[in-house]
Amino acid sequence: MCVLVVVFSIFISFFESLKIFDLILKFFGIELSHESICSFIRTIFEVTQACSSISGSNFVLMLSFAVGWAGLCVHFQIFSIIGSLKLNYRKFFFFRLIHSSTAVILTFIILKFQRFKISRLVIPEIQFPMSTHIFGSIALIVCCLYFLIDLNISTKSRKET
Repeated sequence: MCVLVVVFSIFISFFESLKIFDLILKFFGIELSHESICSFIRTIFEVTQACSSISGSNFVLMLSFAVGWAGLCVHFQIFSIIGSLKLNYRKFFFFRLIHSSTAVILTFIILKFQRFKISRLVIPEIQFPMSTHIFGSIALIVCCLYFLIDLNISTKSRKET
């Protein structure tokens, strides 16, 4: 399970270093800051990095969405645990999306009717000591793929004996 967190962290670093999403948004004429784009990428893929990057700002609604969505990394961890069950993946993603949207709506309502002002989020900002160099990201992706292939081969050989 921890390998999924590492793999998703690598992909996040890889996408951020290449600025792929910056180029896609510019192609469609959408102007967002690089930090906003990075926060969005982290929100979609991995919840821990999303919460730590959003915590430095006052994007409470985005933080609410991140916690409700939980990231694709958590989704794949859930799939690996309950893999033997017949789970409809489309329904699962749909209801996760409903869950995160409901969290945003409820957070918005609570913030609208609050009697106090939020000056700063409580979550401390965490710095991840990661390399964002493209060659380091590619090397980690190759190592993770090798690990997954080796794990698959060893699992098949155990089933045959």
